[in-house]
Amino acid sequence: MRDLKVEEKLLVCKGISVKFGAVKALDRVDFDVNYNEIVGIIGDNGAGKSTLIKVISGIYDFYEGDVFYEGKKVLVTGGASFIGSHLVDKLVELGAQVTVVDNLSSGKLENLKNSWNKIKFVKEDLEYATLDRLMEIFKGHEIVFHLAAVHGGRGYIHTHPADVCSNFAIDHHVFEASYLAEVERVIFASSACVYPPKLQSEVGSNYLLKEVDSDPFR
Repeated sequence: MRDLKVEEKLLVCKGISVKFGAVKALDRVDFDVNYNEIVGIIGDNGAGKSTLIKVISGIYDFYEGDVFYEGKKVLVTGGASFIGSHLVDKLVELGAQVTVVDNLSSGKLENLKNSWNKIKFVKEDLEYATLDRLMEIFKGHEIVFHLAAVHGGRGYIHTHPADVCSNFAIDHHVFEASYLAEVERVIFASSACVYPPKLQSEVGSNYLLKEVDSDPFR
């Protein structure tokens, strides 16, 4: 295992292992997040991407290994959602100063009840917010977890292609505000909503999306 120095990192995971019965979803995974990086986690179906994120966000607590967070000022977009609220709870537990940004289109304040007295909540629509407003919200934060998105489950892109495209505006605003606010780290979570079902039929496929795949009439 590499010698990961916690004090030099924003996030350090060491030796993370998760089992579901006899199946090893993660086997002694080391994962660290440096300053001034944008990190994405990619891999085949079943590679353990979602499992690792759920360990980091606190949804799964039945794992071996260690997850370290420094006490940081953290902003979570979409933090009132099911997954986002679990992430918020875990960050609060680890001592982070957390700001949640959510327009409550699908998220619920009741999801934040366990951490409500320890967080700052901002109701804002990231698709339509002005840059000045976003700078007010993002400035002073060191880490941004970007989970906010228009979504509707697997196959949503087939029936709501324009709605899915709204995510481009949301993502652009979050990334621009993070850059201008000098946020040290942005962790971005995408969704299966962007993958047409016909491209998810082959188990273990490493197919990469192309622009033409977004055409619902193709």
